[in-house]
Amino acid sequence: MSFCTITPSRGDRPEFLEFCKYQLSRMTITPDKSYFIDHPPIDDRKDLISRVRKGVEAAKREGFDKVYIVEDDDLYPANYFERMEFDTDFVGCNRSLYYNINNRTYEYLHHPYHSSLYCTGFKISALNGFQWPKPQAIFLDLKLWRFAARNNKRVTLHHDSIGVSIKHGIGLVGGSGHGRTFIRSDQDLEFLKSQTDPAAFDFYTYMMNKV
Repeated sequence: MSFCTITPSRGDRPEFLEFCKYQLSRMTITPDKSYFIDHPPIDDRKDLISRVRKGVEAAKREGFDKVYIVEDDDLYPANYFERMEFDTDFVGCNRSLYYNINNRTYEYLHHPYHSSLYCTGFKISALNGFQWPKPQAIFLDLKLWRFAARNNKRVTLHHDSIGVSIKHGIGLVGGSGHGRTFIRSDQDLEFLKSQTDPAAFDFYTYMMNKV
């Protein structure tokens, strides 16, 4: 399959970005191209939407249709693209796993009708008619999946979490999860170990000493 990835990054958590690139390199199926939209920010406002849009426009110009959003700070298993292969218009997971490395807690969140952005893929051709929100808006995932529902797009929603949304508070972050203590504790790191390979486990435990 031919596909690309888009990673929006403000350059304010370089260690995460470098590990993200490593994760992509060790995938069992690797992207044909990865777009890192990491130009310096013009101010301190959130700009994820404008970065994703710029990545989509670049991918479309270069002939790609199938796109996955890969966030720079999250954890993806090596077989991620195998498990997330799709022939529909959108793909995602209606269950997310959040892990906060600040306090070593985690939680599964169930959202039946949409996927978190960190594990969302789509065909660019399926975005015809999509109105991009203002650059500083938030919750692009909700806007994409609501567009899909309202326009009867074909979707694939896995019922398990594929990947882990890592919460940390480094750089400009969105959502409240980075400051939350989740309901399940992992003080001995056994759960984190169960979700990672050795390289990922070493990296995230190293980052615990940075936050």
